Amino acid sequence: MKKTLFISALITQTLGFGQILNGNFEDIKPNFLVNHWGINFSVPVSINTETGESTSDNILYGNCIASLCNATTEAAEGNYGLEIANAFNTNQKTVIPGGAHLFWDSTQDSPGWNPGVPLVGNESIDFLSFHYKFLPFGADVAEVKLTILNQDGVEMGIAQLDLPPTDANFHFVSIPVIFTEPGSPVHLYLDFNLAKEGSTPTFGTRMVIDDVRTGSLLQSTTFSNQAFAVSPTLVQEEINIHWTTNTHTTQPFQIINQSGQICQSGELNSNQRTVNVSVLSSGIYFFKIENTTRKFVKVE
Repeated sequence: MKKTLFISALITQTLGFGQILNGNFEDIKPNFLVNHWGINFSVPVSINTETGESTSDNILYGNCIASLCNATTEAAEGNYGLEIANAFNTNQKTVIPGGAHLFWDSTQDSPGWNPGVPLVGNESIDFLSFHYKFLPFGADVAEVKLTILNQDGVEMGIAQLDLPPTDANFHFVSIPVIFTEPGSPVHLYLDFNLAKEGSTPTFGTRMVIDDVRTGSLLQSTTFSNQAFAVSPTLVQEEINIHWTTNTHTTQPFQIINQSGQICQSGELNSNQRTVNVSVLSSGIYFFKIENTTRKFVKVE
């Protein structure tokens, strides 16, 4: 799929891989909107053809302010998270689905013609990870979608998931990015929607997200991001584990394919240096210990 990019001339720098612009939602505007996150929405206006008077529709917002997404003090980490909620148009008796889209221009409160952000760097975007809690009032279906475009404007990678309801606690999600086209990643779109296409939104439904990253590691753990490395990257029989920190405890591991399925699992300690992966089919896999992953390719 090829998309046309309308990139503002105000852009003077680019976003590095491995992070999402204001993905922790701590950069808050005076109007309590979250910088770099928003949704395009205008209140419908009716015009009386006889008098010329205009009347705006009355909108009931599910958030504490007149917005479909804004900051909240509910947070998995830090002071703020991002709350998304459906609204209700009392004039037209319709529900307006909430959403939040990443965009670059910090002078705006919504994406306008320039959704998404430019990319630069040499790291891979292997996962989309975040904390969330989804509290539907009805049978709503929410979704998240990350899209990566190459230098030709062609969709080259995607991470997409329907988000199931949760309880009142935050839940961690890490979605593998599936690449289908070659090229250099140059632009990223990231969208959270409270009404997946084809579903019927309900007034009262809300979701809170926090700590959004393009990687599986969201927080400090006993295993740091550099705790181990794997080689070779093209594997036939065995993958080698290179420990970069000392660990004296047994660490469970998983090998995950690009669809997010666990294909192999077991336990390792610092004395173990190899894992046999000969039973795996050819393809791209992620070797995961706790929230740290390393990518390799299984070949015949």
